[in-house]
Amino acid sequence: MEQGFPITVRASQYLASQSKQVEPVLANIEAWINFQALKAQWYCDEAKVPEFDFIVVANTDFAASTADFTEPGWIIEHDNALAMLQDGQFHTQVVIGVGRTGFADAVKMSLVEVANRVVKGYGLQGISG
Repeated sequence: MEQGFPITVRASQYLASQSKQVEPVLANIEAWINFQALKAQWYCDEAKVPEFDFIVVANTDFAASTADFTEPGWIIEHDNALAMLQDGQFHTQVVIGVGRTGFADAVKMSLVEVANRVVKGYGLQGISG
């Protein structure tokens, strides 16, 4: 069985279909954030490794992408284009909306902000973007 990264970053189907560059950019960001987490020692205790599944959507599609998130536990911040669900002790699902301008930097900034917010509750050191 193949082991993946604890932090995954992928585009919504719609966003991925808009440009062939989206998925390679997100793959680089996924590797980068996992390396930052490794440097911050998030993976030292194998029983308490924070896991994140990030889905990146276009800002314009954020409301439609999160309209069905009615189950308890979802935190939806429309002003920040952020939806988050901690669906396990150390697992968090996140949907973030970003614009086209400065796409890679906007994604990185959002990932770092959300991840730091969550791991603070685990007593872990944050990462910087």
